[in-house]
Amino acid sequence: MPPPHHLAAEAFGTFCMVFVGAGSIVFSEAISFSLGAAGSLGTVGSLGNVGIGAAFGVSVFAVILILGRISGAHINPAVTLGIALLGRFPLTFVAPYWGAQLAGASAAALLLRVVSRTDGNLGGTTPSGTAVESLLVEIVISCILMSVIATNAFDSKASRFAVAVMVGATVGVLAILAGPISGASINPARSFGPAVVSGAFAYQWVYWVGPLVGMSLTALVVRMVVRGKSRRGM
Repeated sequence: MPPPHHLAAEAFGTFCMVFVGAGSIVFSEAISFSLGAAGSLGTVGSLGNVGIGAAFGVSVFAVILILGRISGAHINPAVTLGIALLGRFPLTFVAPYWGAQLAGASAAALLLRVVSRTDGNLGGTTPSGTAVESLLVEIVISCILMSVIATNAFDSKASRFAVAVMVGATVGVLAILAGPISGASINPARSFGPAVVSGAFAYQWVYWVGPLVGMSLTALVVRMVVRGKSRRGM
């Protein structure tokens, strides 16, 4: 069982990421609706896809920088499983970490419901096309993110600041690029929190299967490559 303060850090870090990231969607929509109702241009005041991607990226950067030395700042069930498959994290810690992350994400969505007074999906993720298209996108972007994480996991010289910058920037760019297609979840907890509070569970399987498959496959491939290099003395 991981130490309680590790679980608290994971819950708090996931809470912050979902509140800021999903919150940017919720409040951006609220501003657009308000200005549109007042007779202004409908989308004026909206953060837009770039702004929302930046919100996710900056929140991930900040959480890793602040909490990375405590729990590793996974804040993502798929990342936790991927790091465990890399051999850099105990498999017995995966389930408790998942519980903390899902609890933090759900708490953030609940607070968003209270402060925004909205009955919408609270910044949840839904496919813009077919579920299969979004699933493929989620697998690909999850592979990309895990590649960045895995590279740093085996680099003992990487500073926490550098890791926070690289991972945060990757999340932000992927959110901008894939957001209009799949919602760019890359994180089952990020999708689960808004869904469990709003009751909008449609397509949730996409946002579990995609990230878990993408990150797990990437982690296993990276581990085989690292083992191969070690055996050759490289």
